[in-house]
Parts: sequence; C-alpha cells; structure tokens
Amino acid sequence: MATKVLVPRLGEGVEEVTVTEWLKQVGDSVKELEPLLEVESDKVTVEVPAPASGVVLKIETQKGQSVKVGELLAVIGAEGENVFEESKVESAALNESKGQKPVELQPVTFDLHPSTDLGFISPVVAKVAAEHGVNLSQVKGTGLNGRITKNDVVSYVESQKGSKVETLSSQPVNLQSSNLALGTSPHDTLIKHSTIRKSIAAHMVESKHTSPHVLTVMEADMSHVVKHRAANKSAFEKEDVNLTFTAYFMTAIVSGLKAYPMVNSSWSDEGVLIHKNINIGMATSLAEEGLIVPVTKARKNLPFW
Repeated sequence: MATKVLVPRLGEGVEEVTVTEWLKQVGDSVKELEPLLEVESDKVTVEVPAPASGVVLKIETQKGQSVKVGELLAVIGAEGENVFEESKVESAALNESKGQKPVELQPVTFDLHPSTDLGFISPVVAKVAAEHGVNLSQVKGTGLNGRITKNDVVSYVESQKGSKVETLSSQPVNLQSSNLALGTSPHDTLIKHSTIRKSIAAHMVESKHTSPHVLTVMEADMSHVVKHRAANKSAFEKEDVNLTFTAYFMTAIVSGLKAYPMVNSSWSDEGVLIHKNINIGMATSLAEEGLIVPVTKARKNLPFW
C-alpha cells in the first residue's frame, strides 16, 4: 500500500513551507524515519523524515516550491507499484475499465491535535475571539481541513466593522507583474525571496500595524562602560565570547524596566497589560539570509554574562 508524504506541522502558526532540497529522488529506496527532504519555514530549515520504508514513487512538490501544511510532497510505496491520483476521477474510471485495481494511498500525518465541533482551535484564536466577542461558529476557516486561523478571526472582525483593513497575515503580499516591470531593464536580475525573508517583511508590517513606532534620542555618558568592557574583554575572549556593547545595553534595559514597569506592557482593548516577566528579543543577523530574533526570557533576576 502506497503512503503519502504530507507537509508536517512544524509549530503553531506555521502554515506554509518551502522545499529547499530533495535528499531522495524518484526510484530511490528509503527507510522509515530516514531524512527524505529539507523544507524551510519562516524560522528554520528542517529535515522531513520518511513516514514509511519503500521506494520513492512520485515527487509532487519540486525544489523551490511553497506548499501549505497537509499538502502532498511525495508518495512512497513498493517498487513498481502504480501511483493512483485520487483527484483524477477519469483516471480511476479508466483503471477500473481495464480491470486494474487502483492503489489506495494511506495519508500519514506527523502530529495529532484535539478536535471539537469547530475543529482544532488554538489558544491564540480563542483569545482573539474572546477579546472581540466573536462566535467562532460564524467564522469560515481557511486553514488546513477548514481550521480557523487567527487571520480568519481578524478578517471577520474587520468585515463586521464595515471597513477594509489589512489583516495581520503571515503571507507576503504578492507582487503584480506590472510592479516588476516598472523601472526594470533586460539586464536586471530578480532574486527570489526566501521563506525567512518573506516572513521578516510580513512581521515588520505587522509590527508597524500593531504598535506605531516612535524615536527618542538621548545622550549618555558611556565612559565607565567603555572602561569596563576594555578591562574584561580579554577574559571573555578566552571563553570564545566576544564581549560587545549589546550585553550592556540589554542589561540597562532590564534595569530600566524594573524601575519603570509600566514600560513593560502591552496594549489591549480592555486596558494596559503589565507583564511580570522581562523577556528581551535581540535581532541576530543570518548574513544574506536575513535575521531572526532570539528571545531570552525571565531576565529579571538573571545577568547577561
């Protein structure tokens, strides 16, 4: 019996991945749990293991293509086994007329989620719905198997207000061909965006939409910090650690948040939510691949060195 290889769920909020490399090709043998391909989400590149042993009969999604969670990547089965495409009714009828019994594909998933009458409802979706008083039975889900996503709830709320507002979608805005043609020449080169870079762009827009940015410039005497760094830099180098000013800045932020807890807060419709824990994210460059933001949590009582 042939086995479908489906896009696994890599984490809450990850709805789409991009195939970056096939480690096996059609006709290659593969063992169960052996790495079959690599996919890239908006945060990390991971290997997808084979759900069963056998031979790669078909590769449905080629390298560089983006697919949603639950969609078909490939088919694994016995050598020489015919691959039956369930979506093609005409092909099934033709096989039956020839007396060929189609091979039934057995879907394989990598995770199970609790279900209700509405399907799986994530804590984020439930929270947003509760904040806006939304009856989820009235929301049409666009996620996998009709699952209701955060964007579905946001879109429903905005539609009820009668205003067209851009939703906080993790999917990047598609560039129209007219935009690409504007200001280009035959000698220009188009570099396709990676999944990480698309996610960075979407999150930057979401950040602007959620919290308008302001800039305040102040002067500070850094002479003591400069002396302290110079006196301790060599000691850190012995541990293969480059002591930069970033550690001092983040330490100062923690001290400031302790002194002024109102700053460590979030906006909500009900009021200002003051957070007890101090969690700090620091943008980290991945060179040309973009950047990520590792978050150090509960920094209230922990040093940065």
